[in-house]
Amino acid sequence: MNIGGINAFAVLAAAVAALAVGMIWYSPALFRAQWVALSGIDHQQMADVMGLMYGMAGLLSLLTATILAAFICWLNAGTVRGGLIIGALAWLGFVFPAHAATAIWVARPVGLLLIEAGNDLFGLVAMGIILGKWGLVDHVDRAADA
Repeated sequence: MNIGGINAFAVLAAAVAALAVGMIWYSPALFRAQWVALSGIDHQQMADVMGLMYGMAGLLSLLTATILAAFICWLNAGTVRGGLIIGALAWLGFVFPAHAATAIWVARPVGLLLIEAGNDLFGLVAMGIILGKWGLVDHVDRAADA
């Protein structure tokens, strides 16, 4: 199924991939203990609302994948390399500055900033790779339309 030249199934796969990255990133094997210690969030508080948190994260991941797919489509970057670059640039230009500004204003630890922003970097890059490879239904030269 495609919407405006974008493969909706690839958007869904990209959203799921970003969630999978987050599950691995915040697992006990990687950064769960550090994140819990730095964030001050009680593990039991999280467990009580985990379903809601995953549901909201899923919807937000779907929104992000949709917008990233539009960027890749508009920039005619429908390759693995193009998707990877667009994902990384979206993180560098939009996501990291927002994380950093929030960390500065609320005096969050640098370690927490790096953990959270790192998750988003790998999630966006994973999305970009998937969307670059399978996200565009057609590879029409959109520059000619401008």
